[in-house]
Amino acid sequence: MKLIRFLLIMVMLASCSSSYDASVKVRKIKDNLSVDEALSILQKNIWPDNKVGSVCGASGFWYDENSDMEVKKEGVSLLSHKRGKVLKQYNQKQIGEVVVFEREYYKYFFDFSKVKEITVYSDYRLLPTFPVCNKKDMSESYIIVDLYISKQSNMKFVVKQESQDELMAALLRLFDKVPVYIK
Repeated sequence: MKLIRFLLIMVMLASCSSSYDASVKVRKIKDNLSVDEALSILQKNIWPDNKVGSVCGASGFWYDENSDMEVKKEGVSLLSHKRGKVLKQYNQKQIGEVVVFEREYYKYFFDFSKVKEITVYSDYRLLPTFPVCNKKDMSESYIIVDLYISKQSNMKFVVKQESQDELMAALLRLFDKVPVYIK
């Protein structure tokens, strides 16, 4: 039953997507943005200071929420980690076996030149496949942006809907050849 429900939701998501057609307002903002200004807007939206929003999911790396993230013309640079050696193992009655790993830190680079498509999810409630993006304090005033390279490498971030026009203009400035879809 869960599989059928999941497949129905995925079909619904796939059928609801459409290519993004920038409004006059977004095109006007884009035309007046320099690349540096667009990068600044993206930095502010991907990694805001102590606010709801920012990166909420990623494939290909585990980011460290306490690190600095820098958006450059070439991509996003951030401190990330992977599983290191096993620190301890134990059994817990309700959960079963628990394994605690050491974090091995490294500098990760999310390459913008490899982004194949950008998807903007305007209804966060349709995101059962991205549960970490559905934060308790969110409402319909948020969107989720997915910079997609592959199933193994993408970056999702939550943005206040009031910032959508400015962000879309920045994305169009930086990713002028990448298709943008709205779901």
